[in-house]
Amino acid sequence: MSPREIGTVLVIDDCPGDFVLLQHASAGKICGLTLVHEVTLKGGIARLKTEDFAGVLLDLNLPGEAGGVGTLQTLRAAVADLPTVVIFSGTADPREISACLREGAAWFLPKDDITTHRVECTLCWALGRTAVERAVLCGLAEAQEYLRVVQEASGGAENLQRLRDTLDGLTQQLQAAIAPPE
Repeated sequence: MSPREIGTVLVIDDCPGDFVLLQHASAGKICGLTLVHEVTLKGGIARLKTEDFAGVLLDLNLPGEAGGVGTLQTLRAAVADLPTVVIFSGTADPREISACLREGAAWFLPKDDITTHRVECTLCWALGRTAVERAVLCGLAEAQEYLRVVQEASGGAENLQRLRDTLDGLTQQLQAAIAPPE
């Protein structure tokens, strides 16, 4: 996978027609993403537990589910390491959208605005933002560990050089993660 290929996005939506529209808008590939479809939350949860996905496009109004933010809460409770979630719904209620964002959704994509540009920008932005956040957190954890080592070693020069090398590597990773496409 190249640095610009992000992976596969699971679309959890009970309406096959909406998935067809997404596929048509993206011609099957969006900025290095492949779209796959699941019609139920239960099926989506099962796939998320056994397959790797870069992200999820989640419809909030699935039959047999709580609906609204409750659908996202059910998904988050069921999947321990949930990838980036973008809400994909016909809901236009700002309170519902805000509740989903507070619950951890990366963004909201309205179903009535399925255009190639909108879908591509939303998914690439949300997934890219998550990748940068994870890189920062990983780098910070490494830096904290090296600082602990330096403290234990009472400032040994070798440990200080390892800390400098780690921070330089983190800087390079972050620059690569946020660099515009060539």
